[in-house]
Amino acid sequence: MAAMGLWCCSCVVALILVMNRLLDLIFPNLGQFLFNGNRTFYVLILSILYGLYFVFFNTPICFTSKYHSWFFDPMIFKGKSIEYANVPHFFNNVFVVAITCCLYLIFCVAVGAKLKNVDHTLSGARKASTQVFFQSAMICGVNLLASIIYVTMNYIEVPFWLIMVGQHMWQLGNCAPALIYLKFNRTIRNGVMRKLGVKVCSTSLNTVCKCFIEGSSRKSYTDQLQHFTVTG
Repeated sequence: MAAMGLWCCSCVVALILVMNRLLDLIFPNLGQFLFNGNRTFYVLILSILYGLYFVFFNTPICFTSKYHSWFFDPMIFKGKSIEYANVPHFFNNVFVVAITCCLYLIFCVAVGAKLKNVDHTLSGARKASTQVFFQSAMICGVNLLASIIYVTMNYIEVPFWLIMVGQHMWQLGNCAPALIYLKFNRTIRNGVMRKLGVKVCSTSLNTVCKCFIEGSSRKSYTDQLQHFTVTG
């Protein structure tokens, strides 16, 4: 099914992402060899093929209105849930997600080691290291919680509220990285704002202003700057 294929594909993409970050930090030459230029697209093809395997060659998953979630057991025959066990899905949800979380932990440790000799009072390195760990922990937490609950509820009878938690965590996992980065990563947030036509600039007085650049407007850039400036 497409839903399971996209989920498994996104898990591998997250794994590739953390591998890219970790290699750039620890083994930059290997990172350049694997991800330089168009090679990144070739690597991502592996995740697409991985997802397509679950779409076309794996046991389909069924949405049941009884529990408002996805199960391998169609719940037609009682006592035959084990016959619908899906080993590849179990492998993905346990090993792939667990490896991703472990690599993110190693990445955070490596970032901390790189920044420990930097003057934190001048560069803000401690704050940057904390933000990296915080963002990584939130992304991994959502995916890990969703994957563990989904595996558990397909093999063990669990309360209905836990199934709902797993369902919402799965839905949140599809958008959590984007929301987390937009909220806590200033570089990504400013880049998105520039793409939307919003310019973020700072003055010598540490004033942050957001100026909508309107090509058809008759106002000069200086007039727009004065109009949209918000003093701190």
